[in-house]
Amino acid sequence: MTRKWKNSILTKLLLGMVLVLLIPFIIANAYAYQMNYAASLSKTVGENKGLLGVGLDSLEEYFQRLNQITLSVYENTTLHDLLQNGTVFTGPEQYTLRQMLSIMVSQDTSIRQAELICRNGQTITQETIGADNEKDWRNAEYHSSDVGIQAGYDGNGALSVLKYAVELTDEPSSEILVQINFYCVLDQLESIAKKVGADSDERCIVAIFIDESDRPIYVNEPMEEIEYQKYEEGYSVGQLNGMQGFFFIGYSNYSGQVLKIMKFVPQSTITEPINQMIRKTILAQGMILLFVILFVVFIYKNMIQPIKNIARNIDNVQEGKYEYQATAVTYDEIGELDRKYEEMVTTINVLINKDLKNALEISKTRLKMLQAQINPHFLNNMLQTISTQAMKAGDREASGSISKLARIFQYNMDTSTDYVPLAAELKQIRTYLDLQQSRLRERLEYTIRCEEYLDALIIPKMVIQPLVENSINHGVAKLEGAGRISIEVYRNENVTIEVIDNGCGMSEEKIRCLQEAYRTYEITPEAGHGIGFTNVLQRLDLYSQDFNWEIKSTPYVETRVILQFQIPGEDI
Repeated sequence: MTRKWKNSILTKLLLGMVLVLLIPFIIANAYAYQMNYAASLSKTVGENKGLLGVGLDSLEEYFQRLNQITLSVYENTTLHDLLQNGTVFTGPEQYTLRQMLSIMVSQDTSIRQAELICRNGQTITQETIGADNEKDWRNAEYHSSDVGIQAGYDGNGALSVLKYAVELTDEPSSEILVQINFYCVLDQLESIAKKVGADSDERCIVAIFIDESDRPIYVNEPMEEIEYQKYEEGYSVGQLNGMQGFFFIGYSNYSGQVLKIMKFVPQSTITEPINQMIRKTILAQGMILLFVILFVVFIYKNMIQPIKNIARNIDNVQEGKYEYQATAVTYDEIGELDRKYEEMVTTINVLINKDLKNALEISKTRLKMLQAQINPHFLNNMLQTISTQAMKAGDREASGSISKLARIFQYNMDTSTDYVPLAAELKQIRTYLDLQQSRLRERLEYTIRCEEYLDALIIPKMVIQPLVENSINHGVAKLEGAGRISIEVYRNENVTIEVIDNGCGMSEEKIRCLQEAYRTYEITPEAGHGIGFTNVLQRLDLYSQDFNWEIKSTPYVETRVILQFQIPGEDI
């Protein structure tokens, strides 16, 4: 039952149709996934470059706004005169300074405290209204007391405040007039991070850095484990908090300090929409496949099953019962087949009664003759046996030559494949040339040059040996002196094979004849051209869509046959 099911036409049709559809579906899905992934990644890179630019611009604008507030010192002559005074401030003077600080902190909602460090050694501070009710950020720690932008961390190492410190100089003496420190909450940085994250619902992580510090001045989520490599395409690939994804990094410079914004986008952000699309596509393809299977079953029952009924009736004929009556009642192709089969059986019955028996006897005799012929495997085994006998007799040279001949014969008669690795083809050529050297002795020298990385290339079988045979038979063998054959295989854009010899060469007329034979596919002996050579050209033409060939010949100096072709399936 299992064997009948395996041999069933329905099984073959179902398997064939499933494979015909399934393989293209798989290839199409893989190609669609790759193309959509590349397009989605390219779009994500472009979008995030723009978002990083917007974020850096907003960050610079924020710091410029803070800096602009400090410059109001120069605009208020009363404040400027007080700061120039090197004496200790009186109570009213301190009140005046605090009032000016109150005006400063009111100009930006992120400022929680302003601090003046004056040249007389006094420090004047002013907080915003309601600052006491907020998180205790006053005890934040900083890396240094230098001017510039610094991040303040609480006792747990968490970000709590941003410090913006700037020194103002007295004009025209260029002495330090005052240092102004603003202590700001992170609301503005959070707003900038949302811009960079584009308010995305995905789990994007945005971090803002100053200079080359590893600790950010703001991050919207903890960054516990981070690992990535820098690439030139505008993004990096790595892991953050155990998630695989992409890092987008933008740099800017503000007052000598490097501003850096890093955004991490999980890989699922790109792959999940594509996976959803592929799942829907597979569902649609599954429905198509189911429809095809149902259609094949319908075809089988209405067309193939009647043919199988006819096939079962043939068993009677195989048993020698040359009597058959058509049973089909339809007049379509199947009914016509049934009636024609009846006529054929009747005709066979007549022929058997006359002379078919004699024809069968003749066929049996011919079959026995064919069975008695030596097959290629027998001949190859005999060559190996003779080689062994020659070795035992002490004639190593004859044994080696016979072994090489056996290998050449075995390679040429192997019809299991039409394509072989380049290394196998060159190995065959070396064996062939070694055998020719044992015949021609010092009249033949050869070299084969091929880079090792080309050994695995798959090429049509027997495309080099016919060229080498031509070089020996029509070139080198006719020389009185030493003949040289060089085989070179290399690759630039396409694979190039060159066979070079110093034989008698080819005339321009002969080369034109070969070109015409190649153009017209005329490879018969009557054409008067090289059958083996044109056969190689036409096989390579069918093998590769980008195939070119050329012959350059200077008689008794150099004849060079050049084959150039592209390996199918490679996008060069």
